[in-house]
Amino acid sequence: MSTNSQHPPSKRARAPKKAKPKKQFEGKRVVIVDDHPLIRRGLERMIHSGDGFIVCGEAGNAAEAMKVVEATKPDLVIVDVGLPDENGIDLTRRLLCKSPDLVILILSMHEEPDYALRALRAGARGYMVKHDAVEKIGTALAQVLNGHRYLSPTIEAEFAKSAPADRPVQGPASA
Repeated sequence: MSTNSQHPPSKRARAPKKAKPKKQFEGKRVVIVDDHPLIRRGLERMIHSGDGFIVCGEAGNAAEAMKVVEATKPDLVIVDVGLPDENGIDLTRRLLCKSPDLVILILSMHEEPDYALRALRAGARGYMVKHDAVEKIGTALAQVLNGHRYLSPTIEAEFAKSAPADRPVQGPASA
């Protein structure tokens, strides 16, 4: 059997490759600070499956967090309230003293509004209850990176319960 060497194999026309759509937060760097390795790994997986975030570091305590944040220069830090060497709210204050433009999202098992209020007063951009993280972590990260506050729905509901009842707003008295 002979092959025909006079005709080169036909080249099929190829459609130009489509550029992948850029994810909204492509390249935004995140550090996770939690004393439980399982929580850190789970958050990392959820974050990587989202809008293009990159987990660039992690820490299991506050001292380690200060070093990791200094070394990696993240855009956002997720901080657990309950760390072994310092609470996450105090760590938030220290991180923001060193890097005032840093965005911090507090992650906590505490659903009491007092924790959220303390975190926000310390400079955190948001407060997420851990049991909401599976469904809401992407939303929370997006909101805080876009300059908005984020509160878990359970915290928002608690704030609403403790807020004074709506009263009509009265303008200044006419002279």
